[in-house]
Amino acid sequence: MFDRKRFEEEHPGASDECPSFFRACVRTASKPGGGGYNGAAYQLAGAAQHLVEGDLEESVLDEFLDITEAEVLLAWLDKYLPRCMALIPRRRRGSFTAGLERWLEEQQ
Repeated sequence: MFDRKRFEEEHPGASDECPSFFRACVRTASKPGGGGYNGAAYQLAGAAQHLVEGDLEESVLDEFLDITEAEVLLAWLDKYLPRCMALIPRRRRGSFTAGLERWLEEQQ
């Protein structure tokens, strides 16, 4: 069960969002033939701005909109969407980062 008070203590300033569509993407990615974690990353990057709107300060959204590198975006997601990022196994971060790179390329 989600403990909001503990979450807020451990992740000050972060959003507690972790939508069902992303959990489904991660579940699919974890299965053989599921397409890997790059698809989940692409989906999360595309939805991130909308997930944190209303939860975080406008300066945090501006920071998101200025990101041009996958590693910076990964760090931003770790900081502001920790519940989502907790679903990504450390050993799959490379595949996840590739999906972030693809999303960033398409935004330019």
